[in-house]
Amino acid sequence: SNGTRLVADVQGVGDLYTDPQVLSIDFRFGDGDLGPRGMALFFKSFKHSDLADGLGIPIFPLSRNEKRTQLNYDDDDSTISSVLEEEKKCRFEELDDNRAT
Repeated sequence: SNGTRLVADVQGVGDLYTDPQVLSIDFRFGDGDLGPRGMALFFKSFKHSDLADGLGIPIFPLSRNEKRTQLNYDDDDSTISSVLEEEKKCRFEELDDNRAT
């Protein structure tokens, strides 16, 4: 797409992927398409990895501010996925507590 579209928020189980959100420069993919701002938000926390290489995702040049933000993620390990995992764990603990009473 030459940078005009980005598939984000892919979910699924095993090798079955569902519910992707496509972001575009012209907001053509519905209410969830946050356009260029959504793309910028994605890349604010995106870290290039071996998986990204395997998928053919190029290395994007980052500004000094973006590099600083990524260093902060490295320092405190508070990535979006780790925060969500922690929230999920807390909810399951609450359910267990409720069952015990």
